[in-house]
Amino acid sequence: MVGDLSPMLVWTVAVLGGGGTAEIVEGATSVTRLVAASVSGGAGGPVVSTGEMLSATVLSLLAILVPVVAFGVVVFLLVYSGYRLRKWWRRRHRPPEATRV
Repeated sequence: MVGDLSPMLVWTVAVLGGGGTAEIVEGATSVTRLVAASVSGGAGGPVVSTGEMLSATVLSLLAILVPVVAFGVVVFLLVYSGYRLRKWWRRRHRPPEATRV
C-alpha cells in the first residue's frame, strides 16, 4: 500500500510526524524545567537535568539491548522447538520393539 504512494508524500508525512513528536517531547521538557524552576526557586534545575540525562542514557541502552535480547530469545525458541520436534519425531517413528521369547 505504501509502495503506491508518491515518495514525496511519504517523506512529507514522515518529516511532519517526526517533527511533531520531537516538538511534543521538547515542549514537555520545557514545561518540566519551568515548573521545577518556579517551584524550587531554580534549585531544581540540576535535579531535572540529571533525571533527563539518566533517562536518556537508560533509553539509549534499552534501544540497543532490547533487539539483541529479542534476537537471542527467538534463536533460543527456534533451537528449543527443533529439539522438541526432533525428540517427538524420533519417539513417533521408533521401530517396534521385538517380542521376547
